[in-house]
This record gives sequence, C-alpha cells and structure tokens, in this order.
Amino acid sequence: MAQQAVDGAVAEEWILQRERKRLAGHPLIEQVIRLSIEDAGAGFDIISFSNTTSIVHDRFLEIKSFSGSRRFFWSRNEIGTARRLGEMYHLCIVDRDRMQNPDYAPQIISGPYAALIETEDNGWSISPTTYECVALRS
Repeated sequence: MAQQAVDGAVAEEWILQRERKRLAGHPLIEQVIRLSIEDAGAGFDIISFSNTTSIVHDRFLEIKSFSGSRRFFWSRNEIGTARRLGEMYHLCIVDRDRMQNPDYAPQIISGPYAALIETEDNGWSISPTTYECVALRS
C-alpha cells in the first residue's frame, strides 16, 4: 500500500504539471493545486480551471495510475463526487510505464459517472471489490 501511495503521488504531480502547462498564462495559475495533499477525502485530487478565462474552480481531477493492465479502484466517495459534479469531474487514467514518453497522453474521462456507471457497453468492466459491513445491533 505504501508503494501505491508513492505511485499515486507521482502520477498526481505529473498531471498537476500538465494542467499548469495547459493553463499557461492563467491569472490564477497558483490556484491549480493538488488538494489530495491537504484533503484526501475530497473525492478528487486536483482542482483546476476549464480554460484560461475561467476564474472559478470548475475542473476537478481524480488521478488513477496503473502499470501493466489498465485497472484502478474508484471509491464510493469518489463515485459520489463524480455524480454530483457531472461534467466538471474528470477521471485521469495514467499509465506509469509511459508517462515519461513525451508523446504520451493519459486517458481522460469527462463526466465519468455517466460514462462508466450509467452507460452500458462503455469498454470497462466495473464490479464491487469490497463491501461495507455495519452492525445493526451492538
């Protein structure tokens, strides 16, 4: 799990730098930040802007990285946040084996709740891997 945290942080920093480059010249570029450092429960990792003229945070990025098979875990909190934020929420899927390649671009799924949960035959197999168990009586 410690290695997963390190891998995730590397991918988040990589996406953060890409976001800042995408928004070069934005007057509030210093507000494009990795929120996951301060608030791991926010439901997304990076807050950003959709374009260089936007002055309110309207782009929320959840970063998922993998090595080998394209596989990631999406928490209940992240899914709920994706549902609530709709098209402002973006799932960035980063292949750690390719991120140093200058021609590589991660897969970005905008509005992933609708794209992955509400849409059939979307190219992904989604299944629960854990279940929450809560005692009804003490």
